[in-house]
Amino acid sequence: MVRAFLRAHIQSVSQIEILALMCSAPERGWTARGLNEVICHNEGVVVRRLLDFAKEGLIVENSGSPGCYQCQTPESPLGAAVRETVEAYLTKSVRVIETIFKPEGDAAQRFADAFLIRQK
Repeated sequence: MVRAFLRAHIQSVSQIEILALMCSAPERGWTARGLNEVICHNEGVVVRRLLDFAKEGLIVENSGSPGCYQCQTPESPLGAAVRETVEAYLTKSVRVIETIFKPEGDAAQRFADAFLIRQK
C-alpha cells in the first residue's frame, strides 16, 4: 500500500515531511505558516502542498478556520494510507525516498535483476 500511495500522491520529500509533521499531531490544525515555522521551507510551496493534499482528500480543512488543515481520520481509507506511509518514512526513510525518486519501470534495474543468482 505504501508504494502505491507514494506513486499516486507523493513526488517530493517536502510533501512527505509535511504529512509526517501533520500526522505527528493529528488533532492539531496546521496552517502554512505554522508548518513553515517547523520545517523551514518556502511558505508558498507549503500553501500549494496543503491545497493539493486537500484536493486529493489526504487532509481536511477545518470548517471554522479557513487555511487550517488536519490529517484525515485513520478510519478513512486515505487516512490509513497516509499514516502507514508516514510510519514507513519515519522508520525506513531512505527506502521511502528511493521509492519517491526511482522510476516505476526502471529497465536498468530489471536487467540487473535478471543476473541475480537465486538460492534454491
